Amino acid sequence: MAGVVDAVGPDVAHLSIGNRVMGSGGLGGFAEYTITPGARTFRIPDSLDFASAAAMQIVYLTSYLALKIRAAIKPQEWLLVHAAAGGVGSAAMQLGKAFGARIIATAGTADKVDFCLAQGADYALNYREANWIEQVKEITEGHGADVIYDPVGGDVFDLSTRVYCC
Repeated sequence: MAGVVDAVGPDVAHLSIGNRVMGSGGLGGFAEYTITPGARTFRIPDSLDFASAAAMQIVYLTSYLALKIRAAIKPQEWLLVHAAAGGVGSAAMQLGKAFGARIIATAGTADKVDFCLAQGADYALNYREANWIEQVKEITEGHGADVIYDPVGGDVFDLSTRVYCC
């Protein structure tokens, strides 16, 4: 959820009435009013709109849990991120980079491939091109990807099994 603080509980010192905030963990995020635990409520930077702030917790939390908790990604591992120009893909790419992984991003158009490179991908490929599998193998010198983040599924998932190293 994202909104403006209307009231603050007695144990909440980091927020004030009128603050623009985003949060998670409460019920009623689509309601006019909701109650969110103070520990899960954060101020929104002035440069971020409410819709982006509300979505941010979903895409970054999803990607964090997938990469850090489920995959236990380590520095210098190869991370292949499909649909890296989208919400969860972009978050996975950014978090993977922050965790020290080497990022191979995929996207479906040349503009999106350029976007991925601008966002910090080490390599970016168009997954609509038939040779992306060979490109991943070449980039990783035959090792393949240690972790594959796939919000696309279907044929992309099936083809990804050809570049999974482990």
